Amino acid sequence: MPSIWSARPCSVSRLDRLVAEVHDRYGTAAAKTTRTVLSGMVGLAVRHDALDRNPVRDVGRIESEKSSARALTLDQARELRGKTAASEKAQE
Repeated sequence: MPSIWSARPCSVSRLDRLVAEVHDRYGTAAAKTTRTVLSGMVGLAVRHDALDRNPVRDVGRIESEKSSARALTLDQARELRGKTAASEKAQE
């Protein structure tokens, strides 16, 4: 029975562009999920001899956005603890 889906267009460059486009539109988490799903799909094609290798393994790294989170300095932590201890609302 012939397949309606062809695995031939799965080149590294096409897959890399797809993952990059998902990253640009939807963010890092969506791009990582896309890469994982693609790897599983193409891996299945490899196991069924539709492809010789899994080109998703060669797709570039997905860089995450720089987080704005940072640790408090010791003085900031002390100030926060003092304000929390002095606040009735925080004690509830």
